[in-house]
This record gives sequence, structure tokens and C-alpha cells, in this order.
Amino acid sequence: MDLQRTLKKREDAYQKLKEEYKQVDSRFNECKGNLEVANRKIEEKEEELRESIASKDRMVDDLEHQVGDLKRDLEEKGNETRTLLENVRNHEEKLRDTEQLLSEKEESFRKAEEELQQVQR
Repeated sequence: MDLQRTLKKREDAYQKLKEEYKQVDSRFNECKGNLEVANRKIEEKEEELRESIASKDRMVDDLEHQVGDLKRDLEEKGNETRTLLENVRNHEEKLRDTEQLLSEKEESFRKAEEELQQVQR
């Protein structure tokens, strides 16, 4: 009887261990599946992040090119403005010279006209 009781205890213990193993194995497989799902999600997020960073890098490059273009345009417009201002100053100077010459000619003409009137009297 002792032997049978010991054997029965061992069989019961074995069955209990077997059942616990099944539970642990089931839990392990569940955790393994959850880990695989989590790893896939991490990989997807990494890819999304890489794409987002690449997109932002392209945007930065585009903006840097636009800034360069705008700086060149601004420099060209500055040069054009300086040229136009110089042309305006030159025209103003020519206008003053022309007005002075006209005044001198008018004065000369007025004197000639006065002399002519005196001669005719």
C-alpha cells in the first residue's frame, strides 16, 4: 500500500506538473505571439519614422534651395534698384543742366530781343 500511495502521489505530482507545464507553455506561446506583434509594430513605426524624417529632409532641402533662389533674386533686385537710382540721378543732373542751359539761352534771347528793339527804335 505504501508503494501504491507513493506511486499515486508521484503520478498526481506528475499530472500536476504536466498541467502546470501546459499552462506555462501556453502562456509562453501567448507572450511569444505578443512579442512578435509588438516587434512588427515597432518595425512599422520605425519605417514610418524613417519615411517621415526623409520627407522632412526633402522639405528642408527644398526650402534651402528656395532660400538660395530668393537671396539671388534679392541681390539682383538690389542691383537693379541701384542701377535705376543711378539712372534717376543722372537724368536729374541732365535735367538741371538742360534747365540751366535753357535759362541761359532765354536770357541771351531776351537780351538779343531787347537789342533788336533798341536798334529798331
